[in-house]
Amino acid sequence: MIPYRVKQVLWALTARPLAESDLDLIDQILTPAEKSLFEQYSTNDQNHAIRVVRLVMSNPQSCVALQKAALLHDVGKVKVGRLSVIDRSVAVALKRLLPKRSKMWGIIDLNQASRFQIPSIVRAQHADWGADMVKAAGGDELTVALIRRHQDKIEPNHDLDEDLLLITLQAADNVS
Repeated sequence: MIPYRVKQVLWALTARPLAESDLDLIDQILTPAEKSLFEQYSTNDQNHAIRVVRLVMSNPQSCVALQKAALLHDVGKVKVGRLSVIDRSVAVALKRLLPKRSKMWGIIDLNQASRFQIPSIVRAQHADWGADMVKAAGGDELTVALIRRHQDKIEPNHDLDEDLLLITLQAADNVS
């Protein structure tokens, strides 16, 4: 777990603007309204989304809804502006070290939160925020559902199509 977090920090610190081939891929998958959401990401988050979509595209289960969800699954994080690498690291550490406090802070209304609670709120609520944003941009039901559930724990051996796609999304997200 620690080496992966170090890799995430290095990715954040060395993020570069997307290549032309990445921009072409985004144009092939997202509608203009969805693309406007994608463009709100930081450069680091855009790079993360591209890594996730390329991984899900290599899966035989891949479909357009899954690809859209791969590109937009974290878009709810932009609701509060861009969180620093330190903010994100603190939210992850807090979840592991003080899970009850993290969970308690995660349900606080954003307008009532202190500066230190915001990363936990974003971590806990960004999936719902992102799903609502994509739905408002005209996103299809499956894409919206995958985004809303991308942090849910899935029971092994589920045979529902949506759950199988969700497992694919989560696996790609977890290594990207």
